[in-house]
Amino acid sequence: MSTTHQVRQPAKFDPILTEVLANELGALSEEMAIVIAKAGRSPMLKAGEFATALCDRTGRIMAEGFAAPLQLSGFETLCSEVTARYGEELAPGDVFVSNDPYGGMTHLPDVGVVMPAFSGDTHVGYAVCYSHHSDIGGRVPGGMSEQSRSLYEEGLRLPVVKVQAAGQRNVALIETIRANVRASSEWISDLEAKIAGVERGARGLTSLVEKYGMIRFEDLGNGLIEHAERAMRNAIAELTDGEYFADAEMRYGGDAEGKDGGMVRLALTLKVAGDSLEFDMTGSSPQVDAGINTPSAMVRAAMCGGLKALMAQGVPANSGFFRPIKVTVPEASIVNPTFPAPVSARAPIFFKILDLIFRTVAEAKKGTVAVPGVGGDAVHLSGKAEDGSEFALLDLLFGGWGARSNSDGIDGVAPVYMGSYGTASVELLENQFPIVIEEYRIVEDSEGAGKYRGAMQISRVSRLLADAEVMVRSVNVDGSPGMEGGLTGPPPSTTIVKADGTEVSLDKRSHVHLTGRAGDRIVHLTAGAGGYGSPLERDPELVRADALEDKISIQHALETYGVVLHGDDLKVDDVRTAGTRAERVAALN
Repeated sequence: MSTTHQVRQPAKFDPILTEVLANELGALSEEMAIVIAKAGRSPMLKAGEFATALCDRTGRIMAEGFAAPLQLSGFETLCSEVTARYGEELAPGDVFVSNDPYGGMTHLPDVGVVMPAFSGDTHVGYAVCYSHHSDIGGRVPGGMSEQSRSLYEEGLRLPVVKVQAAGQRNVALIETIRANVRASSEWISDLEAKIAGVERGARGLTSLVEKYGMIRFEDLGNGLIEHAERAMRNAIAELTDGEYFADAEMRYGGDAEGKDGGMVRLALTLKVAGDSLEFDMTGSSPQVDAGINTPSAMVRAAMCGGLKALMAQGVPANSGFFRPIKVTVPEASIVNPTFPAPVSARAPIFFKILDLIFRTVAEAKKGTVAVPGVGGDAVHLSGKAEDGSEFALLDLLFGGWGARSNSDGIDGVAPVYMGSYGTASVELLENQFPIVIEEYRIVEDSEGAGKYRGAMQISRVSRLLADAEVMVRSVNVDGSPGMEGGLTGPPPSTTIVKADGTEVSLDKRSHVHLTGRAGDRIVHLTAGAGGYGSPLERDPELVRADALEDKISIQHALETYGVVLHGDDLKVDDVRTAGTRAERVAALN
């Protein structure tokens, strides 16, 4: 590999050409995402649980695709690992794969793929992607469990290793993976889709370098990153200087019998000083012997994803975005465990961290933000279909957005900080897996009420057509808290309705494992999202609109919002509503 280049002269910033390159790189990153989504087989790829990016030859992110942005912050580490391990050995046609949560990824099911791009024999950059795979081997199907005691039992761990060398597939590696994962045909197909995606990205990156020339390309790339840094610093400068603190506790399950594992604490101090900020998680619990430990890469992803959603929607998501942000996480803690601590069930901690981010940033912005959304619930099924083929399905379920300071949350979509994530279509699932989705609906009277309400609970009923090992993951197990007087949304729940009609309510734990039989129904309700502001301040016409759409009942309108509706057209009785609300306010005071 050659990295030689001409002697560099100081470059004058060219805003027009920089913007042109930004759009070219953005379009190329999106092309990568389209290739992956269309070539992949799993519902995760179809539903957008993946990310793409283009990096310069030092590993700095230059552009992202339109898919899930949360884990982009780990791509720099992943590229650095490639460079550190292979350095001068890099060659055109090489492709690397890794899922190491202690090397830039966030848990073993998340598998990253990296391809260096070359112009001739000169290394010019990287095309990178990741996606979640429906299995990674290990003790439990899907590779996610609170009950893990060590990373070794969570599945196959891949350090940065060549899956392709100079254009030739590493068949031995692929067959080793195939022999160690469930539903291996889908797994390998998704890997091939990601390889196709990074190949498209690397070719396009080479074309852009050859179009502009290496020196001009790097100068423009530097301009892109510096522009993002300036924009992010300007956004941070609008916050009020100071320190803002929030904490939370979470109970986790300890063993297969449901014995309580204990309580962990998360502490977050947001420190704002001028145009930079620090997220300091000092005071969080030590790491535990359970899979809820959260790698520092995932913590950084939460910080950056939360900020992107709250205050930097227009800032390009490249390495410049990250520069003004410092993340401090104590070593050997729940938010920065040391190897080989298990990390497979890190999602509930991740969402708790996002809750703390939203709350501290809200203080710094004087309340002009949003309530965290409800996201990340999942039902994982693994078994054999009637024809004897293996299946592994991760069905992601999202409740929706939390209320905002000026509008309601959106029902039934992934939270704003999760980018393109979504729930797979019913038709896709029923076509590929032995499952029937009998219900997928909004639950009445299930929002976190407020002046602006959070998203309603979503109910999904899945009937098994084959025996399966089942894992149900629930986040927001204590409900989704509101802000500024907004009410907490109801917590998630899961009921198993056996083929004989017997009902079993699952424990309120983040990860529950069980064996399902053909004919069983899994009834899962996501949490409702928290509200913003007092419900008694909600516009009565918004209450009426929800009632007309059967999202809330007439009784709920009265009891929760103090709004009196009457008649077939549910008109607001303004006089009685004003009187009811006045009585409620007086009683509160």
